[in-house]
Amino acid sequence: MSDSPLPEILHHYTDHAGLFGIIESRTFWATNIRYLNDESEIRYSRDLLGALAERLRPEFGGDWAAGVVCDAVAALASSGTSPDTFVTSLCDDGDNLGQWRGYSAQGSGYAIGLNREHLWTVANAQGHSLIRLMYEVSEQEMQLEQALREATPILAGWGADPTNAPPAVQQLILLGLGFTFATLSVKNPYFRDEREWRLARVIVPGLFEERTRVRTLRGVETPYEEIALTDEATGETPIAEIVVGPMARSDASVAEVRSLLDRNDLEHVSIRKSVGPLRR
Repeated sequence: MSDSPLPEILHHYTDHAGLFGIIESRTFWATNIRYLNDESEIRYSRDLLGALAERLRPEFGGDWAAGVVCDAVAALASSGTSPDTFVTSLCDDGDNLGQWRGYSAQGSGYAIGLNREHLWTVANAQGHSLIRLMYEVSEQEMQLEQALREATPILAGWGADPTNAPPAVQQLILLGLGFTFATLSVKNPYFRDEREWRLARVIVPGLFEERTRVRTLRGVETPYEEIALTDEATGETPIAEIVVGPMARSDASVAEVRSLLDRNDLEHVSIRKSVGPLRR
């Protein structure tokens, strides 16, 4: 729930190659959200937003601004595309069975722990937001309703002062951008055990620049962006610990990770083994 204590460390689960790539490059790869393995990633939150807008429409009556907002939401909900959005997934649990099985080579990989506050500083400087996902439908609807109600007076203000208002097309872009951000923290309750946080950046031509590259992922050409994990101001990194997965926690694996960290000037980063009961 949103009122629970904020975790000090967030973890990114990865396999052996991913660990070496991230440590040696000190970068994350943020994947275009349309290419994630959850096929409901965009659809679930948009459907919820669209249903909520239609439920509230009678309450708004003849308010023209509210009507335009509801129409804009309906268009967004029915759209098969969205502003290009790049995300990196994190978890607030460094020893999570579902994460080991789903994202860390069935437990043969690693969880990279990052200091949450330091990660926010580094990522925010590159245009990425750090978002805590919510899975309770009541909490989701509360956030989305707030976004709907806040958009209406903004649009009404533009209508009352057209001289200083953005052009009509830009107004629709800004509305869509606001609702896109509101839906980014909304995820299907089926995935609640993932306890996900994410880094996210939304690309809008003319507002936020594109830094897209392409890699092959599961046989598909997949757009991604890089997120540097080095603080330009201090030269430091938010990487705080490595958790060795339950299927890779031999002394040899730990020694290999220690060597990797030391070679990359990360001697301060701690290592611990998963306590999970998985075994080969």
